[in-house]
Amino acid sequence: MSYSDEYTEQILKTVNKASFLLSELHRSGPSFGDTIQSIISASRLEEHSEVSRFAEFVYSIVEALNSGGLDPNNEDVKSVISSALAEIIDIIKNNRHAADPKIEARMKVILRSAKSDERDYVFNKILKVLYVDEDRFAQSNIQKNIDKSIQIESCFSGEAALQRLKTNKFDAILCDLKLTNPDISKIFAEYSAKIPLIAISTSDDPRLVQLATKTGALDFITKNDTGVRRLPKSLHTVTTEWVKRNKLSNISQLLENPNSQKILKYFVESDSTIKQKIDCEVMYDWKSNDAIKDMNAVLESLVKAGYIIKEPTELILSCPKCNSRNIRLHYLCQNCNNSDFNKGDVLEHNKCGYSGLEDKFKDGDTLVCPKCRKQLKLIGVDYFKVESAYTCAKCSHFFTTPELRYSCNACGHDNFRISDGKWTELFTYRINPDKITKIKQTIVSLSPIKNFLEEKGFLIESNVNPNLKYTTATKFDLVARNQDQTILLIILGSDIEENFSKIVDLDTVSKTMPGRISKYAVIFSEPREVTRSLLKRFGIVPILVENVNNILEKFKEKYTENVKLELL
Repeated sequence: MSYSDEYTEQILKTVNKASFLLSELHRSGPSFGDTIQSIISASRLEEHSEVSRFAEFVYSIVEALNSGGLDPNNEDVKSVISSALAEIIDIIKNNRHAADPKIEARMKVILRSAKSDERDYVFNKILKVLYVDEDRFAQSNIQKNIDKSIQIESCFSGEAALQRLKTNKFDAILCDLKLTNPDISKIFAEYSAKIPLIAISTSDDPRLVQLATKTGALDFITKNDTGVRRLPKSLHTVTTEWVKRNKLSNISQLLENPNSQKILKYFVESDSTIKQKIDCEVMYDWKSNDAIKDMNAVLESLVKAGYIIKEPTELILSCPKCNSRNIRLHYLCQNCNNSDFNKGDVLEHNKCGYSGLEDKFKDGDTLVCPKCRKQLKLIGVDYFKVESAYTCAKCSHFFTTPELRYSCNACGHDNFRISDGKWTELFTYRINPDKITKIKQTIVSLSPIKNFLEEKGFLIESNVNPNLKYTTATKFDLVARNQDQTILLIILGSDIEENFSKIVDLDTVSKTMPGRISKYAVIFSEPREVTRSLLKRFGIVPILVENVNNILEKFKEKYTENVKLELL
């Protein structure tokens, strides 16, 4: 099997990045590991098992470096990694499918020399853990042997633990699995959804492990030497995964928020930007009667999540007292601060030097100097006309530029100068082009397709959970059933691993269903080679939708083609 152009390009680019990170290995350990993982993922997707296996040795060395099992300043370690990266490039460029066994042997030697004290994890903070267990010996043993990155707070009863959980914050809970105790059972029931929880027991019965996971435990530790050694890694792993999961959950909630979807829909369909104005109380009413009063908050949330790019546009003056940009400008006489003045052209008599507004010189149809009373006849000889200026109606002061003062409409702060005010930036918001596919996944409506299939007699379900034991995908976007036929539809984005999971799950579920099965995948840009290959392999019909408004038209085309093929 040869390497595809897309795979080759991706691997060479990734290896070059890894080579760069290798020079700063003591600081770039996690990033370096992520880079190697992307090589492994891409190789698995294209079924290049030898490349994947070879890269896994490199990744194991990186894990040992991150955990302290290997010294990141060890030149032998850097040398073998460098040789391994060069070997991957040579494999791809020369279309080989087996790595140099000598390099693999060197990596195995390096790995065997790594410290094996079970502390192969990286921690950024000391974890505060509540340990609930009546077993005082186990409590004492764990306290004495636990890693310094774990701060254990012992609790000898479920009742006391429940009280502490109400008043204190913990990063994780380590709890004895005695579910016959009502207080322990309550801890699992109420707190497993709020705090990462690990079950601990003297028994290693597999049925007990299964029970622990069903009650919400993220891991299971046995009270023995091996379990105690594994405990620090387990606690750091579950807390890290918990943070990642919550972050993903928060992003999902943000994208499912109706206000977020309205804004993203505006960006996608209008191909425009959103600019702040001086009043800054932005209201959304594009093609809709609905308004978004918390527009700024929604925009900032989308910026933080990386879906919108925020760029500075201009500086404006704001109130020095309350920072409001809702301020009013006043134009005043420079002499008496009166705001009643007249504007006109200014004349200057070149004989006596008097200057003033043209109206002051008018005497019927002629011009007469108000000071020396001489008639002005020829411009440029008797007088000059200069720039426009102002005369105060109250004090008759003559000036070319009014005095500028400001007052705040929000707090009432009055009569402040430009030098007293604060400068505030206005911004322009635009869609992040790297997120367009993901955004289309979020905002696309399948209602036209649902209505079309319902007219043909299908019963429709949306966001159906595949309910597979080993599934990694979340939901199928549409399931339509009609007598002996089932239509399964998923929406794919640009994330290869997510696509892989959804495609495999779709194929797995379809094999368990009776009757005729039709499988469709909506995509918003030309799929990558690996995605295209997977769709073809599993008999999934791709529906390319570049404009979300044309989704029904595109689905009808593929649906009609598929029906004709089934009739042949």
